[in-house]
Amino acid sequence: MPDNLFTVWIYPTVGEPITVTTLDFDSEDAVLAAVEASFAGGTPFRVREHERAGDVPATTLTVNPANVVAIRVRAPEPADTSTGQYL
Repeated sequence: MPDNLFTVWIYPTVGEPITVTTLDFDSEDAVLAAVEASFAGGTPFRVREHERAGDVPATTLTVNPANVVAIRVRAPEPADTSTGQYL
């Protein structure tokens, strides 16, 4: 798994959350800076969905911050970290 594969949850004011995995950012701080700039400036937040093998070409989401309650970001887990899942 790439070090810069981030999961972004977008919680709209109405409806279900949207989950996107993306390679658009180099660090968690870069994702948060882009989100903060979007909310502070009232400009759209853009994020491109990570394209997996066999998927259709990646989709770019443009999110209006006026319609979002929260955005949550999760950095990838280190390769040697246990997820706590059992088979």
